[in-house]
Amino acid sequence: MFLDALETEYDVVVPKDDLFGILLPNGSWSGMVHKGEADLAFTYISITEERAKVVNFSTYYTTEVCVFVTHMPEIIKSAFSFLYPFDLATWMAILLTLSLVAKNKSGEFKHLLYNRGLSYMYARNYKINVSFIYMDIYTFDSQHHGHFV
Repeated sequence: MFLDALETEYDVVVPKDDLFGILLPNGSWSGMVHKGEADLAFTYISITEERAKVVNFSTYYTTEVCVFVTHMPEIIKSAFSFLYPFDLATWMAILLTLSLVAKNKSGEFKHLLYNRGLSYMYARNYKINVSFIYMDIYTFDSQHHGHFV
C-alpha cells in the first residue's frame, strides 16, 4: 500500500453512518472528512460543486465516462418482446446475413454468387422457394438472365 511504502502509520476508519458526506437539509454536512474524523479518504465519491466548497479534493487521475441511466422497465406482456430492441429492417438484415453465411458455407447458393447465366425458369422457381429473403437481391433483366442489383 502507498502509506506502507512511506513507512507511515495510519488507522483505517469506517464511517459510522456508511456515508462519507452528504449535504443535510439544515445546510450542514455529514461525513468523516468534514467533521475532522479523517484526514484522507479513499472512496468512490463524486466531486460535486457543493462538496468542493467544503472538502479539498486532490486531482483525479481517472474518470468513468460510461454511464447508463434508464427508467424502471414496465412489464411487457408480449410474446414477441425479444424483437423490440431492433426495428424490422435491422432484423431482416440480420436474418439475411445469417442465411447468406449459412447457405454460402454449405455451397447451396454458390450458383447465385458465381453463375450469372442461369435460366429464367430455374432462377424463378428458386426465388419462390426462398420467398421474401432474396427477392431484393436477385433480379432478372429483359433477356431472362439472372443478375445482381
